[in-house]
Amino acid sequence: MWWIVLYLVWVSCGVYGMTSGPRNSLAHQEKTLVYIGGLLTDLRVLPAVQHALKDINNNPHILPHHTLKFAYTEVPRCEMDYGFQKYIDLVDILPRKLLLLTGLCSPIIERIDFESSRSVSNNRYPRILQVAYVNPGSTFNSVHRQSLFQIFPSQAAFNEPCTKLIEETTSKFGYGWKIGLLYQNTPDYSAPQVEQVAMLTRQQIHNFESASFDANSSTEDIRTVLRKLQKDNVTVLVGSFNETWAKRIFCLAYSEKMYGETYTWLLAGDYDSKWWQMDDTECFPHELHRAMDGMLRLDILPFHTIYMEKKFPELRRFHHSLKSNKHHGYAYDATWAAALALHNVSYFYNQPARIENSNPQDDYLTNSTVNFQNPLWEEAMHRSLSAVSFLGVTGPVTFNTKQERLGHSILVKQFQALADGYDEVNVGEFESGSNLFNLVKYQHRIIQKRIQIISENSYFEPQDPENNQNMNEDHKDPHLITLTGRSSDLNYYYISFGVQILLIFTVNFVCLG
Repeated sequence: MWWIVLYLVWVSCGVYGMTSGPRNSLAHQEKTLVYIGGLLTDLRVLPAVQHALKDINNNPHILPHHTLKFAYTEVPRCEMDYGFQKYIDLVDILPRKLLLLTGLCSPIIERIDFESSRSVSNNRYPRILQVAYVNPGSTFNSVHRQSLFQIFPSQAAFNEPCTKLIEETTSKFGYGWKIGLLYQNTPDYSAPQVEQVAMLTRQQIHNFESASFDANSSTEDIRTVLRKLQKDNVTVLVGSFNETWAKRIFCLAYSEKMYGETYTWLLAGDYDSKWWQMDDTECFPHELHRAMDGMLRLDILPFHTIYMEKKFPELRRFHHSLKSNKHHGYAYDATWAAALALHNVSYFYNQPARIENSNPQDDYLTNSTVNFQNPLWEEAMHRSLSAVSFLGVTGPVTFNTKQERLGHSILVKQFQALADGYDEVNVGEFESGSNLFNLVKYQHRIIQKRIQIISENSYFEPQDPENNQNMNEDHKDPHLITLTGRSSDLNYYYISFGVQILLIFTVNFVCLG
């Protein structure tokens, strides 16, 4: 094989000598800059966005004639007027942003959507589609959801695993005991609770009762609710409420002796780390720990661990090195969703000038073409984002007709006594769609209580997105880039890049001395 290497070096030396002047290859042509914007509530996600931009711009198949750039502003407060002004400041300043990544709360998003919808005719405020890497809240429902696509799972994402846990327990122990659905009666929790009840009913599960409290409930109000559940012989309590209420409720559960082997608590919520240690509680820490001991909680999985291990080992090492928060992977995938939507928008942009065999990227992303008040442009972006389908670091990404993400991965945690004190430990995962739990990959084992969940042999393998029957019909368009094989594209890029570096080093060493 040595003669092949010498031949390549000889050819490379000749090419180097012939091309020592200005080059005119496609790889060195100047690309057009295209911008997406960001309304970030937490700048800790910025490295994830920047890493996604690097991967996108290095991929020869995505926006090959453009370089994707990111312009952002920080919006640390959930205040409607303040957040809306931040939005205006971002979109009014050139260069024009074609899509937005958002971490905003629902009041600000609703204000943006309302003002931009009202001003379509007078061109006062542009309506730019947003891709949310956080959960803005259930108040931003499908009626108002005109400009928002949500990648981060909502509170309703916990309904399926909750139902599965209850269904498995019912099948093992029958209907001799009762379930209590205790929820916070605010829009973020009440709307998903209605869906939860409907899901249980469809599964022929009727041994439950619902109880709620509102934002102004006092300690005695909550105590009355708990005593009513206790009187009705409820021994499995499924809670849907925030961290602040969780601490108050467990303090009351301790005083009412609703804990221990007789009771099982299952919470469903996207909580902060060490949430039980934050702020003051209405009981002593050891009392809170005693009441919470053995509690199960469903949480959002920051990264799809199986996909990250098998498909994206380089990205996994990068993300773990940053000690990222739970939104890190979703910000990365939101950036890819925006890039794919911009790449594919020309196929949905119904312009008379479009001809068959034309370059789909020509002129469709320039300032002279983009018009946010043009219904054709908005419809094209809507359809392009709706058709996005790829395998991300948080799992398969695709959207339903409500512009919410289809499919999600849920982490199962349990509050356990460890050598250095109490903590929540990961004991399993739930894969939406497959309807299965994985309880074999974690160091800690679940402490068996009333809820038995599933035997440890119920390990799931993730479904191939190419075989996913839930994807929209638009995804079958052969012209669209879906990136279900993105890992192979990345591997190809890394290998090619390494070969190029080796060849350049050899040429410089041999030809230049």
